[in-house]
Amino acid sequence: MARITLLSTSDADLLSALSSDAEYALGNLSRLDVDIDLPCLLEGAKFAIVRLLDSVPSSNNCLGAVLSHGSPVVVLGSGEMLDMQRMSHSTVPIDIAAKAHTYLTQGGPANLAQLHVFLSDAVLRVEQTREPLPTQPDHDGHFFAATDEGLPSEEILT
Repeated sequence: MARITLLSTSDADLLSALSSDAEYALGNLSRLDVDIDLPCLLEGAKFAIVRLLDSVPSSNNCLGAVLSHGSPVVVLGSGEMLDMQRMSHSTVPIDIAAKAHTYLTQGGPANLAQLHVFLSDAVLRVEQTREPLPTQPDHDGHFFAATDEGLPSEEILT
């Protein structure tokens, strides 16, 4: 299994990756010393994922250091919507970065494990069996509860 470096300001991303049992090297951009920690995180990694927030001052230094490392890099924003400006810094094709974004926004250990498999296959050409991209239901503000006697079948979340 290829080692992937995941750098994010989202503890949820990092904890999900840790729980996924995939081979990730993890670093939180808001607590990372670019000169000391980053070389250790990148050592032996086949590629890196960098998920950036505007509010992290060291992000630009970190991104520059990751890009200069020479491995393929997926650069993403932190929101639900694709951040094309951030993704343009990726060294992989934009469609691969977009699919990686979907796995991260869906979150959870299973999706982070599948992200690892997807990127290993798409970037490194390591053929592994993977699940299709996850889909998140659009509830449009509605929650559909399981029907049970005495319980409403639909509730509006506020």
